[in-house]
Amino acid sequence: MMLLGGMTLASLAQAEGIGLGVHAGLMGPGIDGFYRLNEKLVLRGAYNSFDYDYDATEEDVEYEATYSFDNAQVGVDWYPFTGSFRLSAAYLQNGNELNLHAVPTGGAFDLNGVSYGGSEVADMRVTVDYPDSGAYVGLGWGNPVAVGKGFGVTFDLGVYYLGEPEVAQQLTCGTTLRCAQLQADAEADRQKLEDDLSDFPFWPLVQLGLSYQF
Repeated sequence: MMLLGGMTLASLAQAEGIGLGVHAGLMGPGIDGFYRLNEKLVLRGAYNSFDYDYDATEEDVEYEATYSFDNAQVGVDWYPFTGSFRLSAAYLQNGNELNLHAVPTGGAFDLNGVSYGGSEVADMRVTVDYPDSGAYVGLGWGNPVAVGKGFGVTFDLGVYYLGEPEVAQQLTCGTTLRCAQLQADAEADRQKLEDDLSDFPFWPLVQLGLSYQF
């Protein structure tokens, strides 16, 4: 009886088509959840969280940058041929953000084409904040909740639409009589950066994952 009950529970779990997975890609590492609706449609949820830090010194300016990937998504995978190939679409709850801190250590600091001495700029911080929602479309291989599957490998190739970001900037003048001009030139650079980033609202995705169906 116990054996029969165990076999029945295993069959129900397999029939439900529930799976979990982990992945790594251009949006950072994350986790996945899958639920099979039928042989061609699978619901998928995912969460990514990763911070990438970059420190460098260029032309007597120290840069500290952090790009934070923090997003959740829910979508559907469609298997048109009931095999491993699929087309995917998802809604993205986006928390991606870029923070940049620049401190001149000497030499010159260029803003809006105007050169300022290192002592004239004490500190500058820039934040690039993307809209709260976005979308994903792509294709992939691997069905994590195919009938009879345990462990599986997935591959995704696609593009996120992140929208047009807002760029905020905070600049502290150093020893200078040109603080008003410096602030105006910094604002011109901020606006140019925001305009440039608005021309590229997309983020590519290449992702490899490992899944298991219960």
